[in-house]
Amino acid sequence: DKERGKVIIIDRGDYESRLGWAHEKEPRVVVRTRGRHWHQLLGAHEAYLQMASVSQLRVVRPLYTILITDSSVGQTALQTYDLGCYIFALPRVRAACVLDTAVLALRAAELSTGLVVDIGASSTRVVPVFEKHVLTHAARMCNFGGEDLTDYMLSLIPIPTHWTEEGRRIKEEHCYVAWDYKAERPEMVQKKVERSDAVRHVVLRQEVVMVPEVHFKPHLHHERRGHPSLQALIADAVKACDPQLRPLMCQNILLVGRGTLFAGLRERLAAELEWLLPGAHAAQGVRIHEAPGREVNMSAYYGAREFARSPGFGAMCMECSDMSKAEDIGSMFIL
Repeated sequence: DKERGKVIIIDRGDYESRLGWAHEKEPRVVVRTRGRHWHQLLGAHEAYLQMASVSQLRVVRPLYTILITDSSVGQTALQTYDLGCYIFALPRVRAACVLDTAVLALRAAELSTGLVVDIGASSTRVVPVFEKHVLTHAARMCNFGGEDLTDYMLSLIPIPTHWTEEGRRIKEEHCYVAWDYKAERPEMVQKKVERSDAVRHVVLRQEVVMVPEVHFKPHLHHERRGHPSLQALIADAVKACDPQLRPLMCQNILLVGRGTLFAGLRERLAAELEWLLPGAHAAQGVRIHEAPGREVNMSAYYGAREFARSPGFGAMCMECSDMSKAEDIGSMFIL
């Protein structure tokens, strides 16, 4: 379809949103967005599209298609309907498609079935996918993510709590997951933290393992007390799947998002899951994979690029006329 020759991808993340052409390797626009719901981002995306259509993306075709990445976990039919109405109200939009981020991350990893563990800025999602279809009944979600760990780090070290970027860098550069948390004795790290208005000297020791350990022991952080641990979320999602699918899920656990980059996380998580999922659940053991692009939060974007270039992409899209006829737009719009 020549009129759909170019597709615009809007990849909405917890921390950053990206916008670009599907036929190009990298996005043209990356904008910081910390919102947790589409309603908080509609105005921002309108600005992105206006900017894109005028200059950044140089849209010259009279009609184009928009591919949006979003998670169906926690999404309501009303939110999806509002999103559809908003997108089709934009000028020059002929068709649109919303694809689940878990499906897209698996596509980027050349998988169609697996259990996606996505630790974002504001939430953690565990999403089972079978042959590109999200098993929503087995998906699990926790409203706790990387930004919460950054706040925890800031509460442990002697720098102001509003130095968020500095706290994030310290967390990402120095924290790691201990194999045995109680026995771990990290080496002391002395770090100079500088800003234009101040300089602080920070000494790190136990903090470097305390922060990521919250994923495994939620009681360490008051905001996560009462919530399940990461390994419990994953085990619960696996057990909620059909018994025949459980070994497949255990063999294809995919880590997505910058929140999964802690050194030692993969090995510790595999050990914890081997203990929680014995026997038939993990007949061939637990295998944990790492999604391409997770270090820059681009896994879903890379998967969206592949989908947009696939032969069946046109059939996934909803035309403007379909939008007006659809009785259950909420179930039709997210795939």
